[in-house]
Amino acid sequence: MLFRSSPQRNARAYASTASRAANLARAFRDGDREALAKAGLDFDKLSALPSRAEVVREILSVVCDVDMGSDIPAEEQRDIAAHMLDWMLDTDLNPSPPDAAAITEYAIGQIIAEMFLSEAGEVTSTDAVSREEFVGEVYEASQRLAARSKLAQTGASQQEIEGAIQKGLKFLRRTYARDNS
Repeated sequence: MLFRSSPQRNARAYASTASRAANLARAFRDGDREALAKAGLDFDKLSALPSRAEVVREILSVVCDVDMGSDIPAEEQRDIAAHMLDWMLDTDLNPSPPDAAAITEYAIGQIIAEMFLSEAGEVTSTDAVSREEFVGEVYEASQRLAARSKLAQTGASQQEIEGAIQKGLKFLRRTYARDNS
């Protein structure tokens, strides 16, 4: 697979967006009206929404405000934030709010996958794998790579998170370049 030239991405910006999403999702799950109000959200209005998807959309509109832009990296950050919110607010998947370690791991995996998939471009289906299967494999591999980073247990710094993201991207680039040579 050849990686095409793509817009410059900043792992720190992606992690910052994921962090904002996680903080507001946790505030909603914990009923922290003050934290939500500081962000311009109303707990009662969010609670009254008929679906989790609508809650995600409302919080996402605050996390990814209009000033974020409309370029490819901004859209990727919106996707990551939406995944974070949906995952954290899914009470079937997460009966209690995920802890900081789980949130960090999930965010790292999402960021690795989104950045890699954007770099890889539109991988077409082959006889061996469809586009959907390829994307699923990338997300699975990215979550496994994030779990191996062990950053969550050590109270990861921004620099360590960025390093884990870069290491994951490097691994996926080597793996898929080798698989498609």
